Parts: sequence; structure tokens; C-alpha cells
Amino acid sequence: MNISLKILFAATVLFLAGCSEQNLSFTISYKDVSGLKKSAPLMYQGQTIGTVDEVIYTAQGDFQVRVSVAEPYRALATESALFVISDVPNQTDTRMIRLIASEKPGPLIQEDQLVQGSTALAGVAKELENTFGSALESLSSTMADSWASLSQPSAEPQAEKQTEQQAQQLQLELDKMLEEAKRLSDAAKARLKADVIPAMKQQIEALRKQLEQTAPDDSVDQAEDKLDELERRLET
Repeated sequence: MNISLKILFAATVLFLAGCSEQNLSFTISYKDVSGLKKSAPLMYQGQTIGTVDEVIYTAQGDFQVRVSVAEPYRALATESALFVISDVPNQTDTRMIRLIASEKPGPLIQEDQLVQGSTALAGVAKELENTFGSALESLSSTMADSWASLSQPSAEPQAEKQTEQQAQQLQLELDKMLEEAKRLSDAAKARLKADVIPAMKQQIEALRKQLEQTAPDDSVDQAEDKLDELERRLET
């Protein structure tokens, strides 16, 4: 463990020690924890607000992650918040849980409650909606809906047609993004390059693999060309 990581973990422990009796403890369920380990930080907007107390692999084949949220930040832990596993900043080989708050908070999470963790793509979609508002809300919805469908491939005859429609819809949303990119600030462009472009590349690759199992189609290639154009436009 390098020095910066030790400092991060030490800060987490010291921060929580003074208010441990009032911490909120609950469990987050994930299908995959991607290297997340005990004592990893729970962070919100770059600030440590809690810690991972335990990571358990269950007989059902999923992971139960026990976390504690420090008392001053209990209000952030709502049922509408997303809990996404991601890299610790500047530590690509070390994982953390990132809390992404919703603009419409739901009920507060209760002590010992079990909540469902979120995928990285769902986190990107939510942050798009929170950060950029309605201009990119349609894209975030398309990404999330399409990825959910790809995660549960259908054996029905309509599966091929559905995948082609997803690729075509992605093209339409990319057209909107290309137009919107002209008006985005430098900060917004940087956020799109860092979070959205990689997620969309992953989605396009998943669409391509799905179509390879049925019938070739150039709609995925067209979506990829539009994404390349968007990436170039964000560089300007």
C-alpha cells in the first residue's frame, strides 16, 4: 500500500472514530465488487463520508458489502442515491464506493437496511442528469435502458431487431450530443470525455457482440463513427 493510500485510509478511520456511535450502518448488494476490499472509503464529491466495514460473498453468488456512513452525512444516504464502485482518485488499482445523490431524495436508509448497488453506467447516467439537466437526460435514459437490456439478453426472435433499434437510437442520441457539444463548457466537455465516452464505447462494443451472434448490421459501425466524431469535437 503506497503512502497516499495509507493517508486516505487513515483519514477515513480518524474521521469516523469520533462519531462511531452515531454512524449509520447498512448493507449494499452487488453482483461483482471489482476488487473492493474492507476499509475502502465511501466517498461523496471527493470527500470521505464513510467506510467499507466488510465484504462477504454469499451462497447466492452475490456480494454483501457492509458500510458505515458518518453521522454528519447520514442525510445523503437515501434510497434514491446510487452506490457505485469505482477507482480511488489517482489510485487506479484501488477501489472505493462513490455515493451519487439524487436531486429528488427518497426515504432515508435505515440502520441494517439492505440496498441494491448500482453499475458504473447507471452512475454515469445519473450524474449526467444531475449535472447537465434535461439537455442530456434523454441520452442518459437511452444508455441506462439499453445497457439493462444487454445485461439480460433475450432468446426471443425479436432480440435481433431490438438490438438494432438500440443501436439506431444510440445514433440519434449521439446526433443530439454532437449538436449540444457546441454549447458545452470546458468543464462539461472534460466530464463527458472522462465518464461518458468510455461508457458509450463499452456499450457499442456490447451491441456489436450481440449482433455478431445474430446477423451483421452496420448501425453499430455508424454509431461508433458518430462517437469518434463527438470525441474529436470535445477536444476542440
